[in-house]
Amino acid sequence: MPKQGQCVFFGSDNWAGAAPEINEALAAASSGFAAAYGGDDLTSQLRDELGAFFDRDVDVFCTATGSGANMLALSAVARPGGVVLAQRDAHILVDEACGPESLVGMKLHKLRGRQGRISAQEVLEGLAAYPEGAVYRGRVIAVSMTQGTELGTTYCVMDVAAIGSIARRNGVVLHMDGARFSNALVAQNVPPKAITHEAGVDLLSLGFTKNGAWASEMVVSFRPEFRDDLAYRNKQMGQVFSKNRFAAAQALAMLKDDRWRVLASHANAMAAKLSDAVSGLPGCRLAAPTEINEVFAIMPSAMAETLSQAGAVFAPWPADTVDDDMSVGEGETLVRLVASFATTDEHIDQFVDAASKAKAA
Repeated sequence: MPKQGQCVFFGSDNWAGAAPEINEALAAASSGFAAAYGGDDLTSQLRDELGAFFDRDVDVFCTATGSGANMLALSAVARPGGVVLAQRDAHILVDEACGPESLVGMKLHKLRGRQGRISAQEVLEGLAAYPEGAVYRGRVIAVSMTQGTELGTTYCVMDVAAIGSIARRNGVVLHMDGARFSNALVAQNVPPKAITHEAGVDLLSLGFTKNGAWASEMVVSFRPEFRDDLAYRNKQMGQVFSKNRFAAAQALAMLKDDRWRVLASHANAMAAKLSDAVSGLPGCRLAAPTEINEVFAIMPSAMAETLSQAGAVFAPWPADTVDDDMSVGEGETLVRLVASFATTDEHIDQFVDAASKAKAA
């Protein structure tokens, strides 16, 4: 494990600490007494603030992790024979230990997608694979889309609305995994409502942790009829915080004065600078457009190895996650580099300098 001060950290935005505003909010929430299990004033305030954020009444259920939020959201719509359509590299498919399948009890159906995004046409094809009344095949209950995607791209309002329209016409729930929702909002530069409930999203797994919180994940429901089931499921799945005021305090700190936007804008800007720098290195090319705070690049394997040995932290990424026209060749490695609210120009300069030296060597 590289030591602090000896390397630059692009492994994940989860590696960064908490923003000062978060620490201040947690310190303020720690004094005195408050009702437990979400009965406190901060939790009530969070519902109001998120209602204003999305410009409509919402239900909010805090969870310990983003995976917990995804499973809670999907559990509210689970039905016998249920199938969830999702892009093949979605977190619920490859990074949650089969939790949505084993704990929620629904089959996950892979859609190929392009540059991390599924299309309306692919959703239609997925629905066609499970004809109505064909009990042997199962039935599609939900579509899950990730915003921003697992390749660092985003869905625009029209993309979401096209899938949302199909979901509504077919009686299917649209779930959005928003682990990096703040970064996607900044990239798209649209109001939160435009890319969620106005476009047909029913349930949102909203995460602030990657954007600078300590642990701030939640399910935001735009469908009142899910309220009771979500409340029971939240407890049943062990996701109810005893001292929920600490979870609420973090989200409130993010919402205050649009702190979420400031932090996400910085992370996106740092990723854009890093993307330009890496794509300019000999033998390197981008594997997908850099739209949020993630950079996916294909570089010589020797360079990647030398960088790692020099103390740079980044993630080698499965080569089959990129599109066929952007294949990873022999002697090449696909890597993911993630910027955060704590990334600086100096970090990027250090990484590029080390990469240049690695290429020269």
